Amino acid sequence: MKLTAIIEKTSEGFTGYFREIDHLITAAQNISQIKASFQEVLNDHILSLQAAGKDVSRWKKAKLNFVIDIEQFFGYYKMINKSAFARYIGINPILFRQYTKSLVPISDQRVKKITEGLHSLAKELEEVTLARYSITASQKRVLFKERQT
Repeated sequence: MKLTAIIEKTSEGFTGYFREIDHLITAAQNISQIKASFQEVLNDHILSLQAAGKDVSRWKKAKLNFVIDIEQFFGYYKMINKSAFARYIGINPILFRQYTKSLVPISDQRVKKITEGLHSLAKELEEVTLARYSITASQKRVLFKERQT
């Protein structure tokens, strides 16, 4: 079972609610905290259902699908360069910036393309490990010469 956890930006942080469960809401200062808070709220809900003698097996197996508006997402993750990301996923950068400011309507198909591009980038980055190599200019010249021979 998948539960849709809706995240919304507020003036003081973020609020959230489950699309499938009435009256379960949460709030936090940032997205990481609200994701953790969703899990806590769900766990508390499961405990209250258990206490009432109800079957909770489907709730325990539930996977959370976090959903946030495109404008709010790129407003929070400002470190993502919108123009570069738009080019990465094959969307006109000017149009993409308009999407992220809610200046033009965006189709469900386009939202799906952006989401898939974001997930693709995340997977690509997850496979990268950074390293620090302390190599002097003279060592680089030696390596370069060795490779030429």
